[in-house]
Amino acid sequence: MRFSLSILFCLAFVASSSAAEPPLETTLVDFEDTAKIKLAPNRATANIVKVEGGAALEMINDAGADYPNVRIEPTAGPWDLAGCEWVLADVHNPQDVPLRVLVSVNNPGADGQNKCSVASATIGPRETGSGTVPLGIWHGSPRPFDAAQVA
Repeated sequence: MRFSLSILFCLAFVASSSAAEPPLETTLVDFEDTAKIKLAPNRATANIVKVEGGAALEMINDAGADYPNVRIEPTAGPWDLAGCEWVLADVHNPQDVPLRVLVSVNNPGADGQNKCSVASATIGPRETGSGTVPLGIWHGSPRPFDAAQVA
């Protein structure tokens, strides 16, 4: 079975200094500016594809692949997300079945449970949804995390 995952963009939302102000948005990954990122696919293929309104990451793998993933790594050293509350990834599921997506934000040395913030989302058939990862949280449980060192 083939499925593709198109992450349209990733955003970090920074808490504003005043409760009356809305959160500020910072784009972490722009798939039209690939010089700032490196893709590291594992048990999958990853391609940047043109989509309406820009570019997206397309991930393709076999249904039986064990934990297929694509790491998006910054080329200029770790991202500093100090002051950020969460990272959001918009995902499009082009398949006819629901898709469970894990979104992970990692510190150097992350092992899937430690030094990472992880959340999951289920995206319905042919739908677009979001995976939101609260920083310092691993599947709902607080975990040590350095937001200033996101790799």
